[in-house]
Amino acid sequence: MDSKSFNPYSLILKASRPWLLLSAALFYVLGAGVAIHQGQNIVWSNFFFGLALIILLLLGGNYLKRFYDPPSSDPEKTPSSLSQQRAEHQIYLLAAITLLTIGAGLTIVLLLQDVLTWIALLVLGIAIALVLAQGIPPFRLVYSGYGELAETAVMTLMIPVFAQLLQLPQFHPLLLQMIFPLALIYLADLLALSLETYTAQLKFQQQTLIIRAGWEWGMRLHNYLLVSAFLLLALLALLGLPWSLAWRAFLAFPIAIYQIWQIWSISQGAPPNWKILRLTAVATVVMILYQWIIFLWTL
Repeated sequence: MDSKSFNPYSLILKASRPWLLLSAALFYVLGAGVAIHQGQNIVWSNFFFGLALIILLLLGGNYLKRFYDPPSSDPEKTPSSLSQQRAEHQIYLLAAITLLTIGAGLTIVLLLQDVLTWIALLVLGIAIALVLAQGIPPFRLVYSGYGELAETAVMTLMIPVFAQLLQLPQFHPLLLQMIFPLALIYLADLLALSLETYTAQLKFQQQTLIIRAGWEWGMRLHNYLLVSAFLLLALLALLGLPWSLAWRAFLAFPIAIYQIWQIWSISQGAPPNWKILRLTAVATVVMILYQWIIFLWTL
């Protein structure tokens, strides 16, 4: 093994999925913002302990998923590269155990401080179960066709609800109204982001949602989800979602339309610009989160 080319810190950093961590942080801040909007004074220790716990959980779950990924079956792999791959798996396991242990310690701290109500503990338990089930056998949801659904549930539901419950013990229905459109958009974004690796997923028989749906139907599903999200926002605005929140979400509508057009163009045979598609997919959900967070935290 070439020690110069094997840097465990670089390895861990590359596998950290920064887009996932950024999304988790934004959804967490959104949930805490609902409590602030209801007049609750934020408890910063609860806020930062909870955020650290979520980040540690997501990182630990991702590294466990990497550990359980089978070694490459590429016949061109040399014995030294296969040996390095096994060493990398051990690094992932060590990192996962370390981070999850620290996360367990933070959970104990929150319990000792009497911060976690039974419902907050239930939400955290479900989030832990879904994150671990993503990569650990025999579940391996990440390659079952349901991994994207599990990730969406954790990111758009469990994380903001947990953040709100750490500040405001009673669940507030306003958060639920905000979650459902975001869940549809987030799931659509996962489909868009997975299109770039569609061929590789087929090659390695990775049963993701886009593979289960198929290339054509997967792109249609993406477009249906985005359109449904904004129709749901309009309906919720009529049913009681404050207009001050609804109109801010619609600022992302032009980006979503452009994203739909990109997917439609690809389905018609146009050469894809994956960089622009990735940027658009991220921008759609981040725009809404940003607008809502600014409103909840400052107005």
